[in-house]
Amino acid sequence: MACENKVLSQYQIEFDGTNYDVVSGSASLNFGGEVGDGETMTASGQYFPTTKILPGEFEAEVPVTAGFNINDFRGRCGLLTIIDDLGGVFIMRTAIIVEAISVKAGEGKAMLKWRGDPVESL
Repeated sequence: MACENKVLSQYQIEFDGTNYDVVSGSASLNFGGEVGDGETMTASGQYFPTTKILPGEFEAEVPVTAGFNINDFRGRCGLLTIIDDLGGVFIMRTAIIVEAISVKAGEGKAMLKWRGDPVESL
């Protein structure tokens, strides 16, 4: 019996204790973390790779409904919890909105983009 492949399609998020739905198909998660950043060669020809740490990033559209307040996000640094529809839970510590929040007239959704520590899987 073959294992069924499931495609991640939906996220829910929690920022500083408040839950938000994410518009289906609008989310993008970049885990960040340690990546190669070049190399160093010694005079004797020894190779030493170098690394750097990239921040985690998460962006998504959330529905703008009654009670939506951009001040819940703007300028606030907190814990972002990302829950996918396959049971995965990810956290980004020290997450902060890094681009101006934009809302398109008539669409009822806001684009939010966070950056913070590399994303951890729980």
